[in-house]
Amino acid sequence: MLQLTEEMLKEDIGIKNGILRKRFLRELGILKRITDYSSCDSSNLNNVLNSLGAEYSKYTYSMLQSGVDQQTLRMLDEETLKEECKVDNSIHRLKIMHAIRGRLSSK
Repeated sequence: MLQLTEEMLKEDIGIKNGILRKRFLRELGILKRITDYSSCDSSNLNNVLNSLGAEYSKYTYSMLQSGVDQQTLRMLDEETLKEECKVDNSIHRLKIMHAIRGRLSSK
């Protein structure tokens, strides 16, 4: 369920009403933010994302599915965040990139 996209809702599940799809995705975003990722997030990536703001936790699952952990986080670029990690919001990508650079310079 955490992998559902608007296109999947429309094409695969058959939710044709755009308002219903947006409402479903909003609720799914809330679910992603409050999910306990401890069983699949051994590097505590969710804690890093959550430290940027609670809304960033919604990217945890897609980043974990892409193979990202705290060690590989520093190897990400903006394109990878967008395409592989599904961080569609450009401001969120910039903030994550800024945090990555900050973590690199502090080491």
